Amino acid sequence: MDRMSGRLDKHAERLDNVEHRVSETEAEQAAVSTAHEKMDNLLLTLQAKIEDLEACSWRNNLRIVGTVETTNNDNAEFYIERLLINLLRHDSFLEIFVGEGAHHSLAPRLVPGTSHHPVMAKLLNYRDPNAALRKACDLKILQHEGSEIFL
Repeated sequence: MDRMSGRLDKHAERLDNVEHRVSETEAEQAAVSTAHEKMDNLLLTLQAKIEDLEACSWRNNLRIVGTVETTNNDNAEFYIERLLINLLRHDSFLEIFVGEGAHHSLAPRLVPGTSHHPVMAKLLNYRDPNAALRKACDLKILQHEGSEIFL
């Protein structure tokens, strides 16, 4: 009977130990689950901010189609600045018009002298693309060096 009682005490002690470990594991799992939920919410918030920042950075871009493809693309920003000022007249821009960057789209290069190659221009002032689009709508047809330009 003493031997059985001793074994029963050992089993009870082991069972208490197991119950303690299980309760600790459940508490840790609940903490991890809460942290995971917070991380999911933070991830959604950061994704929304990234989308907003990306949209804000795109509003300075202007896509120009129909420029004549030339082999001299040393200073595309200067070319696009002069092109827009000549096409739209300087009064359509709110301040001094400045192009921050310009490059051809990733479409394959066309033969020099052909048109309809898209060019992306990033303008410094965020109001300039809207002013350029409004002026282009007012003018209806934009012509430069014999080709029609679309914004």
